Amino acid sequence: MNKPLLPMLLLATACSTPPDPMLAFVTTRDDNHEIYRRAADGALVNLTRHERVDRQPEWSPDGARIAFASDRNGDSDVFVMTADGDDPVQLTADPGYDGQPSWSPDGRQLVFVSDRGGSSRDLYRMAADGSNVVRLTANDAYEESPRFSPDGGSIVFTRMVGGDKGRGDGEIFVLELGSGKERRVTQRPGFDGAPAWSPDGRRVAFHGSTGETFDLFVVDVETGELRNVTADATECYQPCWSPDGQRIYYCAGTGPNAYDIWAIELRTGERRRLTEHPARDEAPAVRPR
Repeated sequence: MNKPLLPMLLLATACSTPPDPMLAFVTTRDDNHEIYRRAADGALVNLTRHERVDRQPEWSPDGARIAFASDRNGDSDVFVMTADGDDPVQLTADPGYDGQPSWSPDGRQLVFVSDRGGSSRDLYRMAADGSNVVRLTANDAYEESPRFSPDGGSIVFTRMVGGDKGRGDGEIFVLELGSGKERRVTQRPGFDGAPAWSPDGRRVAFHGSTGETFDLFVVDVETGELRNVTADATECYQPCWSPDGQRIYYCAGTGPNAYDIWAIELRTGERRRLTEHPARDEAPAVRPR
């Protein structure tokens, strides 16, 4: 009598939505930019608890630490703290802007953005303790949002083509670290930014302008095949991938403060709202497996 129940149970299990991973994100719900952690069950923890601006969280590959940017010591610098928000350590101390950190897959290096070399912003790399800083790009084009590829051999980033911050055509580029060669990935009018590698390293998600709003796109790095993932009237920004590559987490809303963290299933297009607050929730970062 009980035999038919087993296949039905397996089918239900296979069709169920996998639980969300732990996320870090930025919120203004405390009347300041703070970094929060969201558990799979939705429980929230304020990790930074500081009166100055803390933003741009990025998990280390082992999930034990979070790199972030903060102006708590006068200007924007790169810091690292534990996954519980303890023991923040300042890694950069150059006058001006240092921010937007991203870990190498082995956790031994960070890539970040800095204007220390001139009036624009270039890409830099340093050891995870802040030592051995190396400049990776040197030009007049404003650059932002660097991310190591899953194999550690390349960095994807946004470059303002034909203008400075907010006045150029943002396009996605890939820098090969071994050869120093650069490759332009997108060829769209308007701004494309916040690129994020898929776990298999074959695709890049990014947000791009479409008329009066922004959508999420996924581009195949080799073929250039492009897919608009969201395609609606809601502003969608700052994508990051689930560890299995089946889902994208992002910030969406109607601005200037009505933004929350969402998830979209790439196969079905199903969307789920993960935060709901009158303040601005943005910049989700997924904890690795």
